[in-house]
Parts: sequence; structure tokens; C-alpha cells
Amino acid sequence: MVVVADFSLSCSFPTKMIDCFTNGTMAALAVKVESVPSLSPSQLTLRDLSCRPLQSDAINAVFYFNVNSCGTTRRFDNNLLTYENEVLFTSYRLRVACHYLVNDTKVVQFLYQNNPAPVVQPGLGDLAVIMRLALGRTWQLK
Repeated sequence: MVVVADFSLSCSFPTKMIDCFTNGTMAALAVKVESVPSLSPSQLTLRDLSCRPLQSDAINAVFYFNVNSCGTTRRFDNNLLTYENEVLFTSYRLRVACHYLVNDTKVVQFLYQNNPAPVVQPGLGDLAVIMRLALGRTWQLK
């Protein structure tokens, strides 16, 4: 006979729900759940209530935002930088977080190739020539 007021539940979804990009932006997918039947994905917001979904339908809402906006918080733990925000509705809360290693080095492969020499294709058509004549100095073509 124990009453639990707060609990967490982990669910697996067939699609990626949070994307963390190296340019400092986050993308989050909020999915309508049966436990909140009054939820309208278009009415979801982030912590900053002016941050609305980029797109939404009857089941999903997609947010795309910069980590320095929309009420996103930043926390350092040793060598890990975490950005956090929440997707909110009256009785709906989805925590979204991105974790970045501080002082991490990324190895990027760089390949190049020589561009081929430009090729001039022969063509047919009209060529318009305009000549202007002037008195005075004489120009000589070489």
C-alpha cells in the first residue's frame, strides 16, 4: 500500500528522439502518449514558452533550437558539458539533453582531387558584334 508520487519510465521508440549537433543546435521529437489524452503537439513548448515546435501533427512535435536559447541550461561535470531543456504541456514533461566532451578532439578525414581541365564545347548560333568608332587615337591589335 505505497503511493508513489513521482516516478520515471523509460520507453524505447523506433526513431531517434533527440539529435545533438556539433554546431550547438538540438533537435527533439515529442510524441503524444496515451496517458495525456488532452495533449495537442502543436501546443507544446520548451522552457521558454515562446519556443514552439518547428512542425507538428496530431501525434508528433519537432523542436529545433540553439543550446543558448529557449531556456536551455548548461552544466559541467568533469570533462562533460550537458545542455538540458524540457518539452512541456500542462501534465506532460519530456527532458531533452545533449552531452559533449570538453576538450575533445575530432579527427576529420580530408580528401581532395584535381579538377579536370575545362572543356569548351563547340556550338552553333548567332553572334552579335557591336563596333563603336571614334576619331582620335588609333589602336592597333597585335
